[in-house]
This record gives sequence, C-alpha cells and structure tokens, in this order.
Amino acid sequence: MVDKMAPRMAAVSRALPSTLLFFCTILLFISSFKLCNLLKRALSYNMIEKNFYKLGQWWKKLPPAYNRESPWRSLPVVEPEQRRRQRKRGSRAGVLVRLRKRENRPPLPSILLANVQSLDNKLDELRSRMAFQRDIKNCNVLVFTETWLDPSIPDSAIVPEGLSIHRQDRTINSGKSKGGGVCFMVNNKWCSDVEIISTGCSPDLEHLMIRCRPYYLPCEFTSVVMTAVYVPPHADTNKAMDELFGVIDRTETSRPEAAFIVAGDFNSANLRKVLLRYHQHISCPTRGENTLDHVYTPYADTYKALPSLSIRKI
Repeated sequence: MVDKMAPRMAAVSRALPSTLLFFCTILLFISSFKLCNLLKRALSYNMIEKNFYKLGQWWKKLPPAYNRESPWRSLPVVEPEQRRRQRKRGSRAGVLVRLRKRENRPPLPSILLANVQSLDNKLDELRSRMAFQRDIKNCNVLVFTETWLDPSIPDSAIVPEGLSIHRQDRTINSGKSKGGGVCFMVNNKWCSDVEIISTGCSPDLEHLMIRCRPYYLPCEFTSVVMTAVYVPPHADTNKAMDELFGVIDRTETSRPEAAFIVAGDFNSANLRKVLLRYHQHISCPTRGENTLDHVYTPYADTYKALPSLSIRKI
C-alpha cells in the first residue's frame, strides 16, 4: 500500500510550486497596478503642490535650531486658498468685459444718455452707430433729452429696429412751442414690459417716468423705475427739484421694492439738494468742461461713466 501511495504523493508535491507561482503572479500584477496609480498621483501638479505645502508647514513647526539651515526655507509656500483666488489680468479682467458677456442680463440696465438737440435729424447717425458699435447696439436703455419732437412725427418714423420708444414731447404748458422733450428707447432683448407711470411738462421741468419689468432682475427688485429729466437753462431750479422730488417720493412710496434711476439734462440743478441719499455717477465733462448730464441712483458705485463721441455733432 505504501508503494501505491508514494507516486501520488510525489505528484502532489511536484504540483505545489506551480500553484504558488500562479498566486504570486496575480499578487505581483495587483501590486504593480496600485504602484502605477500611486506614481501617477504623485507626479500630478496638485499632489506635488500639496506635498510641498505640507512639508513647508512641517518645517515651520520645527525649532529654530533645525529650521535655520533648512533647504526648504527659500521655497515659496503657495496656499491652496490663495491659488484659487487668482483672477485673469490685463484686458480680459475688467468689469466691462464681464458685463459684455451678459449684456442682456445685467443687475441694473446699461444706459446711453445724450442731449441730441433734435432727434429727427440724428436718426441716420444713431442707426449707423447701432450697426457698428457693440456698446450702443446692446445698450439696454437709451435716454435722449431735447428731442424737439411734436405729435406730427409718429413713433414708427424714429424708432430703430429692436427698440421700443416712449416719449414726452414739449406741450404748450411749458410756455414754449418748440424744443425740449425727452424720450426712452428700450431694448426689446432686455425688456418688453414697459409702462408709463408719470409725465409732466412745465416751464421749469420736463420729465417722463416709466416702469420696466425685464426678463432678468435680481431678487432684491421687482422692477426698474426710470425717470428722464430735462431742466431748461433759465428755469427755476428750486421749483424744478421740488416738483421732481414730489414725483419720485410718491412713486417710491407706492413701489418700495423697485430700483430707481434718474437720468437727464439737469443744467445747473442738482437732485442731491432734495434727495440726499441719491448718488450722482457722472464725473466726466458732458458738454465742454461742464457736467450738465446727470445719472442718479440710491446705490453707490453702481455705474461708471464712459465718455463717448457726442451724438449732437454730425
């Protein structure tokens, strides 16, 4: 019986090394796969930067006797928080560039304000600028003073394509038959729901107030209330500002959640004399060396004036 079992046991003993070799091959393959993943992670930039950051922090915690001659002392330690805050610089980092990317969804509307002195004979220039100047074409609201329009000129004859017009022509209540007048041209891509709230024409003040509910608006506001103003050069500025204050105060009381913007030709008047919490955003000269065109809002640092070629000059 011993002679019969001996060859079988010898066969089992000879097969045992091949089984071990098979399992060792599998373990070696798994280990090499994990090693490759570790090397790939270690060679990545973020892993190296993180290791340098931890190494630099560790050397900082050492006593001065060990840290004085540290080879890592001159190595700059870049914290991950500082690296994430880095912004683009140069011509692609300005506020204007970021606003152009969301031209029809601004927090507050972009405004083009101009004293045109007869809008009827400036239409060709306005259309050409809208065709070739991106800032004017994509402007949300155009505010014009001294339009010199009358009821004989229909809206369809003066409004460019893609805009809606809302105007207040000079009436006989002003004591003059010609000149004056204010109007809004609203970009339809920004807002198509526009309502006229108040109009007025007196010897001291001409104004037009509209309410806009654009497609996009911050949750802090329910609408945008804009007022176009023209104060004649020889008007009584005190009476003009008192009248304008009454109009704005009544509207703010009835619409407390709206964003208010006042723009126009004030000449020598100043709205801050009656509304101290409003801020004037135009600091550059608008006519010669004088700043006669103003834009007021209750919010500081919301607008920055960019002077451009006057539309009055053809």
